[in-house]
Amino acid sequence: MKPSEDFKKFNKINALYKAKMTITQKLHGTNALIYIYFDGMTGNLDLICGSRTRWITPQDDNYGFAKFIHENKEEFIDKLGEGYHYGEWVGFGINSGEGLDNRNLILFDWQKFHNKPLPERTNTIPVLYHGEINFNIINEKMEYLKNNGSELVKGFMNVEGIVIDINGVKYKKVFNPEETKWISSKSDKKMKQDNLVFDYLLQHNRLENLLSKDERYLKEFPKSIGLIINDYTSDLLSEEQIDENIYNQNLKKIKREVGYFVVDLIKSKLLKQSKAS
Repeated sequence: MKPSEDFKKFNKINALYKAKMTITQKLHGTNALIYIYFDGMTGNLDLICGSRTRWITPQDDNYGFAKFIHENKEEFIDKLGEGYHYGEWVGFGINSGEGLDNRNLILFDWQKFHNKPLPERTNTIPVLYHGEINFNIINEKMEYLKNNGSELVKGFMNVEGIVIDINGVKYKKVFNPEETKWISSKSDKKMKQDNLVFDYLLQHNRLENLLSKDERYLKEFPKSIGLIINDYTSDLLSEEQIDENIYNQNLKKIKREVGYFVVDLIKSKLLKQSKAS
């Protein structure tokens, strides 16, 4: 009797020696995406930026990433080409900071872009190993980073760990905070608080969305300024737009800049409403 279902053959078992393992340094920044596509309306290539979970714009940004990309749009289109380009946006004010004074885009596709000209402040992920599977090398590379520090920024010792890619499947191995506690104090750069710039936190769309949630914000303005500032900064923290430690260290400056931003936007909004009426 012939079964009703089609016969399904056994899956092929691949030889282990053919599998490749790649170990890269794990960076502690924020996920970044550039999607470059052909726009049928204009007949040209265009791009859009993304974070880990959403599309972003210079007006609704993630640590200033979209603003940076759009300021250098033509160069990114020219040098990266069509497709999805994934990476990590790292640097000052984002998690560990990676020992950088500014912010850089680190592309994950090292094989495609290695030794190719890239836009400013753009590089490929540091590769620690590429070859046959050897689990001993995993611990060797962890020990190497612990003792020698970052391959991205020489002298930065507070490295997060590594990413192990085995035939496209990724795993991570990170340091226990206690493992690197003894070197953290030596690697942390002293923050020049007076030179910190927080303009990437001033996001028009985010503020507009907040104001639309409760009519009291506008009705009770200017008495509501303090409430708006607190709710706006709480929203930034909840979506990890700023590292909590940096926020706490620069609380007054951030709230002052957000306050000016709130007042300017609301005054402009109320002026338009009065003219319309």
